[in-house]
Amino acid sequence: MSLSTYQTVDELKKRLLRVPRRYNLPNENGEGWAIVFIDDATGCFAGLSDWGNVAYRWPEGGLSGDFRAFLLDCDDGYLTSKLGQNRKEYDEERTLEAVKEAILDDRKDGSFTKFAARREWERLDDFNDLSTEWEFTAFCADTRIDDIGECYCSKYVSDVTFFVAKVMPRLRKLLKSELMTEAA
Repeated sequence: MSLSTYQTVDELKKRLLRVPRRYNLPNENGEGWAIVFIDDATGCFAGLSDWGNVAYRWPEGGLSGDFRAFLLDCDDGYLTSKLGQNRKEYDEERTLEAVKEAILDDRKDGSFTKFAARREWERLDDFNDLSTEWEFTAFCADTRIDDIGECYCSKYVSDVTFFVAKVMPRLRKLLKSELMTEAA
């Protein structure tokens, strides 16, 4: 943090003296437990939960205001992309769909004959409908589909998506209540 971001030295000191907040979300109605840490001074967010553990640091997080308010403004897609950075896995369903679409496209544009398209389609069974990343890689090595690598699809790991879906609504409710109480 630089002094130029703040109007005065006192404003900088006030910001740096903020204590990180800890939120305990107990297991209620099978929703799972979570402990979340939010640090206004550094823009750090960390969560431990039944659904998985996540963390991210926004370098400029909340500098123009309360970090909690910033988090309330973040939609689920944005939070998932930040908390799930470098945490993706092979998506067999979307990959299989994309390969089938590529076969159909190659047939429609004349790149494949009816026989060649049928051959590629049937080969999907030989590779277990691309149910693993290894099977997709093996299929790629022997296919005639152009740009087959573009069919590869990934998704965020389930602990990230579940954390955002299950923990964040409860945390948002708590943050909103806390901010409203402080404003009163």
